[in-house]
Amino acid sequence: MRHFFRPIRPFLQLNRFVSLALVFCITLAAMRTTSPAVAAEELKPADACRDSLKASPERKKVRANWEKCIRKYKETRAFKQNDGHALLDVARLYQELYLYSNQADDLLIAKGHYQKIAQESPRSSAGKEAQRQINRIETVLGATPASEATVLSNIRHWAYPDYTRVVIDLNRPPSFQVEKSSSTSLSVRLSETVLGDLFKKNRTIVVRDGLLKQIEAKQKERDAVDIVLTFNKLGSYKAIPLTDPDRLVIDLSNGKEETPAAGADTEKPSPRSDVAALLPPPPPFTIKTIVIDPGHGGKDPGALGVNGLEEKEVVLDVSLRLKELIEKKLKKKVIMTRDQDVFIPLDERTLMANAQKADLFVSVHANSSPRRSTQGIEVYFLGRASDDRAIEVAARENATSQKAARDFQEVILNDLERDFNMNESLEFAHLTQNAFVEQLLSKYPTASLGVKRAPFYVLANTNMPAILAEISFLTNPAEEKRLRSSPYRQKIAESLLRGIERYLDSIKVNS
Repeated sequence: MRHFFRPIRPFLQLNRFVSLALVFCITLAAMRTTSPAVAAEELKPADACRDSLKASPERKKVRANWEKCIRKYKETRAFKQNDGHALLDVARLYQELYLYSNQADDLLIAKGHYQKIAQESPRSSAGKEAQRQINRIETVLGATPASEATVLSNIRHWAYPDYTRVVIDLNRPPSFQVEKSSSTSLSVRLSETVLGDLFKKNRTIVVRDGLLKQIEAKQKERDAVDIVLTFNKLGSYKAIPLTDPDRLVIDLSNGKEETPAAGADTEKPSPRSDVAALLPPPPPFTIKTIVIDPGHGGKDPGALGVNGLEEKEVVLDVSLRLKELIEKKLKKKVIMTRDQDVFIPLDERTLMANAQKADLFVSVHANSSPRRSTQGIEVYFLGRASDDRAIEVAARENATSQKAARDFQEVILNDLERDFNMNESLEFAHLTQNAFVEQLLSKYPTASLGVKRAPFYVLANTNMPAILAEISFLTNPAEEKRLRSSPYRQKIAESLLRGIERYLDSIKVNS
């Protein structure tokens, strides 16, 4: 008997090992699968984040708030295990974010999550809902009419107590007319345009915050779209087309409409008494908040030096130095459009300034030229280009062609003729250029290229005096070398500070 059982002992041991392995696998699977009750409990912080976000019109305008809630979902075990409900919540957040971002990537990410749900459980209610949303996203992303008409894909808005921005997203540069249709409404006619799939049912957007009450888009004719913006109170407005991507930006305030001012287009510094004769008396004006706008950033390096120095790095460092000087010496609030190496679209920079009710706007850039010998400092304000090189500079900073810069210039001319801020910007620019001459040029051998006008996107929609300073030429070997040095950057920041100080003094004297 002893010899009979010995041969099968290994088999019994193997059988025991397999049984133990099966028990281990079953236990591990149970550990990895989150029960519905546990998943629901784990998702509560993410759900709370989502609900809080959706309840706040202001917070929904900031991408970072959406990404924060999405991260909370992605950190849960339920999401990592491809739980249908967690995936559905993340997909919905990306899909709703698209309405504010207009970035097709957000819809593509949402579609990817919906596809996981549809593949895992196609017959469940979650799977069917996911497939329905996939179809909707494909319709939005893939809809291109056979005609050559412009497509209106989205309308976004940012509403504040006394300032509103409406952005109309398009697939190509628009042909448009904007006019007041009543004391409380603004009409926008887009010629050779059709509504995209989001607006097939003549969509009406009800707005519950700020001045804006309602946005209505209608396909009025076969190739024309009418948009009516209804307000509680309608004051002055500006409409400016922007590119990359193509869109029409409309800024509105509840202030009194400005009356046209003849003869305001000049580069020579005008006494404030002359300005007052041209325009209605402005309201009491004090400087409390200053916006500093370091040009470019992130994926956009700006101009490149002959030895590789990037504009985005130089201007950020100078701007941070200027911020410190203003806060320390002038005791004013400073808002940075960016304080790190990130890309901020041009229209979002002015939106930031207007929403915060800033009083001054200073955009800091470094120059470039095909000729290495070109050097110097120049300060710009918004207006018809002073010369061909001003158009070249505007086209470069706008990231467009020179033709696009000239077209943009023609669009904004009517607004410029009645813009009180242009006169203030003119004086601010001259005071700043003079400060450069005294503070910087007295110690460094460079040139004063003067004050110039150009159609800069970043200055176009500011509701406050605004200038753009080109602080040196990166394409000039000597100036690039100086721009690498801390003392030179500090002197530039001090020159900008001096220009701001002199403008503040001029307000005190003449107010």
